[in-house]
Amino acid sequence: MKKGRKIFITILYIFQIGILIPSIVLELLSKEKMGVMRYLVYKNTVFQKGFFSSNSIRLYSGILIVMALALIIYGLRDIRKLRGYSLLVTVGAIVFSIGTVMSFNLKYMQEMLGYHFLLISFLVVTLIQYIKSVIVLMNKKEINN
Repeated sequence: MKKGRKIFITILYIFQIGILIPSIVLELLSKEKMGVMRYLVYKNTVFQKGFFSSNSIRLYSGILIVMALALIIYGLRDIRKLRGYSLLVTVGAIVFSIGTVMSFNLKYMQEMLGYHFLLISFLVVTLIQYIKSVIVLMNKKEINN
């Protein structure tokens, strides 16, 4: 892989971690700080009416499942081409996608005060993982052709 792509993918990894940490910290602080708890309760009601209504969650789940199936089909079609890092990134995108869909429906997750912030983080991290898998798979096509 070219050096520029490696640097870009490394930056994306750092960005993924940087997205997940604040939502986890918010959830941890919601149990200790009353102001954080109030803010999260307010934002939960706002998000439930708009961005995370039941229809929206079904739509997001469907999109993630279709994207995971597309990667699975691509992986099965070109299984011999997927080796090492490209296999890891592709499987990672599929696992993130399935994990995010599962987190939409888990009662444990829905009872968390930072639930919607965690979902936003999971969605963004999954999107970044798909971007990385597309970059790596495009690079594999250049090598194999």
